[in-house]
Amino acid sequence: MNFKRMFPVNSSARVSAVFYRSDKGVTFVELLLVVALAAVVAAAAYPVISSTMEYYETESAMQLVLSSIRESRQEAVDGRRAFKLVFSAPGSIVIRRQNDNFRFVLDRQLSLPENVVFERPSGIPSISIISNRKDIDFGGRKNFRFLADGSAVNNKGQIISGVVYISHSARPDECRAVSVFGGTGLTRAWTYEGGQWE
Repeated sequence: MNFKRMFPVNSSARVSAVFYRSDKGVTFVELLLVVALAAVVAAAAYPVISSTMEYYETESAMQLVLSSIRESRQEAVDGRRAFKLVFSAPGSIVIRRQNDNFRFVLDRQLSLPENVVFERPSGIPSISIISNRKDIDFGGRKNFRFLADGSAVNNKGQIISGVVYISHSARPDECRAVSVFGGTGLTRAWTYEGGQWE
């Protein structure tokens, strides 16, 4: 028996049936399934994305502090005038430059990202090469000056070294710091992860 002769199949009918099916679209159940799958993937990815965002917020805050200190030192050397940096909790940096009348005028003001603060969380040791007791400590104060020779001094003109600690409110087990070495005015970025400063 030849079924093709008994039941001839029209090829255009097959094509139109296929087109009819594809024009139909998706059902409500299929749409719900896709939305549920997307929600499961998003829920699984959220902790990783959140943790990564917190890490980069802390890193960008450290880079902001580091670059503002370095730029101020370079401008003090290039312009042959003093620059004063004032660090205020929770996360504000005010930079003042000395004008021709030897007064300090506002140069710029910077802020850390929202959840990042100047703080050394409890349980994290201080950097051993710089003796300090506070979250922001430049010879017992929260400010210092760069002179025209690039050195860092206090309000009395004495050379000082200091450090400012940076941490994220959601990651208290990690910390960043930026240190300033008084005689040279050179800065260094520090990272506390895995139980030690690097």
